[in-house]
Amino acid sequence: MNKLLDNGENVPVANALPSSYRALLVDEPSPGLFRRRVIERPLSDLPDHEVLVRVHYSSLNYKDALSANGNRGVTRRYPHTPGIDAAGVVAASRTPEFAPGDEVLVSCYDLGMNTPGGFGQYIRVPAAWVMPKPKGLGLREAMIYGTAGFTAAQCLARLVDFPVPPTAGKILVTGASGGVGSIAVALLARLGYEVAAVTGKPEQADFLRELGAQRILSREEALDTSERAAQGPLGRSARHCGRPAPGHRHQIVPLQRSGYLLRQCRLARSAFECLSLHPQGRNPDRNRQRRVSDGPAPGYLDPAGRPLAATRPGTAGHRNFP
Repeated sequence: MNKLLDNGENVPVANALPSSYRALLVDEPSPGLFRRRVIERPLSDLPDHEVLVRVHYSSLNYKDALSANGNRGVTRRYPHTPGIDAAGVVAASRTPEFAPGDEVLVSCYDLGMNTPGGFGQYIRVPAAWVMPKPKGLGLREAMIYGTAGFTAAQCLARLVDFPVPPTAGKILVTGASGGVGSIAVALLARLGYEVAAVTGKPEQADFLRELGAQRILSREEALDTSERAAQGPLGRSARHCGRPAPGHRHQIVPLQRSGYLLRQCRLARSAFECLSLHPQGRNPDRNRQRRVSDGPAPGYLDPAGRPLAATRPGTAGHRNFP
C-alpha cells in the first residue's frame, strides 16, 4: 500500500498567505550525487499557475522514490520536490472553478515529476489538474487510496467494460503485494471475481488472502519459458508486460493458471494499456491487447467525473499514469 505523508489539517487557509513553506527538496550538489533535505522555500518559487493548494496529505509512490533518487526518466530537472498526488485545501485561486477553502485532490498529470509535488506544504498547479474531493471521502482517506487506488480502479473499469464478468474465469493479478496490485485484488474480490495473486514476497500471502485472493502464486509458478509458451496468443500463454525474471529474456504467463491477465495500467503516449485478455483460444480476434492509440476510451472519467482528455506527453493536460 502507499505510505501516507501527513502535513497536518489544522492549518488555516485564510487570506493571509505565508511568504515561505517547508518542502522536501532533492538537489544534485555534484554530478550523479543526489541529496534530500526538508528546507524552507519561498512561496514565490512555485510555478505561476491558477490554483494554490495547501497540502494536507500525499502518498508515497514508487515513482516518488525514483524522482527522489535522481531518475531522469521521471524528473528531468533538479532541484525538485517529489509527490505525484496531493489532497488539501485551496488557499488561493485565479479561476472561478475553485475558491479558497475548497477541499481538492491533484493526481497524475506532471505533479511531482517536473512540477513541484505533494511533498511540500503548498503546490501551485493549473486548474485543469485540480478535482473536487469526492463526497464521502476525507482528505486522508483520499490519499490512502491515492494514485495507486485510482490506477487499480482504471484497470478494473477496463476489465468490466470489456466485458469480463465474474463468471468468465479467474483473474491473474501480477505484482499483487504492491500498491496497485493489492488494491486491485481487494476491488476484484469485493465484486465477486476469483482472484489468483502473483507475488515475489511469500511473506505477503496471508495479507493477500485477507484482501480476497483465493490462490497465491510465486513468480516462478506464473512463468512458463518453454518453446510452446513462446508461441504467444495463439498458444496457451500470454506475454507479461512486466520486467523479466533474472535469466529470462521474457516473462511468459501460462493461461492454464488463469483465463484473464490483469496487467499494469498506465498512459503511454496517450494510449491506455491497462490489461491483456487472452480467453484461452476462444475467439482469436480477442487475443490481443485492447489499446486506444489516440487517447482514453470514450466515457472514461477521472475521479471527479470529468472526461479524460486525450493529450500528448509533456503538455499541460497530459496524465501520467504509473
